[in-house]
Amino acid sequence: MIKRVGLSLLFLLISTIFFAQKINFSLGRNQTTYHLINNSGNEIDFLQSASGNHLQATFIQPLLDTLNLQAKSAEKALKFSNKPLLSKILSQFTYCAGLQVSQLNAVGNIQQIALIYNTDYVGATVGVGILLPLYKRLTIHTETQLIANKLLHGQQQTASTFYSLTGNPQFDGIKYFKGYKIALTGKINSSTDLFISYSHQSSISPSESLTGNLTMDSQSIAIGLSLAIN
Repeated sequence: MIKRVGLSLLFLLISTIFFAQKINFSLGRNQTTYHLINNSGNEIDFLQSASGNHLQATFIQPLLDTLNLQAKSAEKALKFSNKPLLSKILSQFTYCAGLQVSQLNAVGNIQQIALIYNTDYVGATVGVGILLPLYKRLTIHTETQLIANKLLHGQQQTASTFYSLTGNPQFDGIKYFKGYKIALTGKINSSTDLFISYSHQSSISPSESLTGNLTMDSQSIAIGLSLAIN
């Protein structure tokens, strides 16, 4: 099942990149919260949220691209031209795929002993959204997302001792997240937009180990540029 989802994400990523009209680059900061449930079913309360960097590159394509449709199929283009309302609605829906690098960190203490979790994840994202005009050059873009994250590097610091998180089932391996993003976009010129975004991502299922089950929630605020590529 996990392999099928991974292959589907890869297929959507490649196909979206090939047909995309825009690419978004963003840089921001996220705030991550760990939720750890021990084997007795009790939530561990010694962990607190921490911040980290968040970078993302996303390819975006409208659900209906009338210009490309005219080049591929004049018959289909004519059908949609006779249904202007439907064409307008479909052209406002988007699908997207991209790559991200996220630092999903946490801090805490046990009996006055400091704990620090530092992680770097690389992820593939796919999503669907809708683009709504607001006022003149301003638009708002909302989308739902599915994310597959893979640990690049992770380290737990307990007092002055460091432990690698590589091989730890709570952190290592592919972790699937669901999420959403809201972006406010302002047009600079015909090919460039500036945007600010808020996103939220959370674990779809807990990561299990001998010490308990771990899930993560991450919120991020980012600023970026959207560039026309087709």
